[in-house]
Amino acid sequence: MSKFRSRLPALFAASVIILSLGLLPGSAVAQQKTLKDAIVGTWIVTAVYDQRDDGRKIESFGADVKGTYIFGPDGSYTQILFGEPQPNMKTDEMRQADGFIVAYMGRYTVDSDKQTISYTVDRAANSKRDGFAGGFTVTLSGDTASLVGTARKDANGTFAPHIEVQRFR
Repeated sequence: MSKFRSRLPALFAASVIILSLGLLPGSAVAQQKTLKDAIVGTWIVTAVYDQRDDGRKIESFGADVKGTYIFGPDGSYTQILFGEPQPNMKTDEMRQADGFIVAYMGRYTVDSDKQTISYTVDRAANSKRDGFAGGFTVTLSGDTASLVGTARKDANGTFAPHIEVQRFR
């Protein structure tokens, strides 16, 4: 019993040290960010498709879509998507697009509990989108994210836009 009592101070000290390590700023728990903190920055678009309610995936921008999302720490955002050039849109006019383009700028808010981003378009490349309010459900995994937009209807039925992004490094 006396050997055990002589070890108690050392065991207590070791326990305090081990428990304290979990409270250091460098620990995994302390490093977890909220969605609001994690989404800030520039993201490169890697894929865009519309998921139809019947399960079909439509790449309306083509397989070689390019673009960026920029989420500012002040709640501002910019989105620009460039579709593949279309032969029927080709022109020598340098200011004329030869592929589908979506460009927005506006404001966003984050609900970290629901893992969603809500946004309002202040100005868009197509003025019919000015003032549009929408949202995304976000699945974040390290430096990649999947943004699934709220369901929408068009002449072909209901769909949800899907955008895959990679953090710009």
